[in-house]
Amino acid sequence: NKTLSAWVNEKYGKKYCELIYDGIEPRIIAERYIDTEDGKAPTDYKFFCTYGEPKFLYVMQGNDEIQDYYTAAWEWLPVRSAGRPNSEKRIVQPKKYQEMMDYASILSKDFPLVRVDFYYEQDTIIFGELTFLTTGGFTKYDPEEYDMIFGEMFPDVKSLQTR
Repeated sequence: NKTLSAWVNEKYGKKYCELIYDGIEPRIIAERYIDTEDGKAPTDYKFFCTYGEPKFLYVMQGNDEIQDYYTAAWEWLPVRSAGRPNSEKRIVQPKKYQEMMDYASILSKDFPLVRVDFYYEQDTIIFGELTFLTTGGFTKYDPEEYDMIFGEMFPDVKSLQTR
């Protein structure tokens, strides 16, 4: 397949400014299909964490078409990224949200900054991935003061050197 061949030969690390990927042998990994009630892409919950503490998250709907940001206490934040719109009505907190938070805490406990992703479909939590370089650090927030608001939630370089 031409598409798979192109993906395997793509210089992902250089293209997306995530050079840590350059030394990894490219592979195609097929994940289990997630069946949804509405037949659309599954809702994705992306928790930004530091040393076991979820700080905020964004919820992605419709294959990355709509994103809404929330505090860890599930308070909606008036911010957008990458020009994507917020949903027209607020997303209802999932029934197993606290369980997702608990899993995010466990999975992130050893890392100064990691994004822990889950899908939540048909009352089931499904682990997605751990991401250490979300968009290579190039996300543009609107309003732009959220760059500082979010950045101040994480340890600075000096505190990392003492761990």
